[in-house]
Amino acid sequence: MAVTTEERAVVLPSAAPKSVTILGSTGSVGCQTIDLLERDRGNFKVVALTAKQNVELLVKQAIDLRPDYVAIGDERQYEALKQALSGTGIEVGAGEK
Repeated sequence: MAVTTEERAVVLPSAAPKSVTILGSTGSVGCQTIDLLERDRGNFKVVALTAKQNVELLVKQAIDLRPDYVAIGDERQYEALKQALSGTGIEVGAGEK
């Protein structure tokens, strides 16, 4: 008696992307972290970015990564950050506390 085995592909549900907050995103380690996450975008969702004072790079990162929230430590940069991200739906904050 012959026994046949039917092979079936098992499709597992894909895991939801992992939520990531990057503190100091404009610094050396933060930029390297972003580079790694961009290589595997399907598995990660950046939910927040923070930086001390490099508002230009923070804006670029925010536009690219579309986090829910972005904060700048230097409160003097708040208006520039808020204006640059106006209309994106990204919540903006400032301060070191």
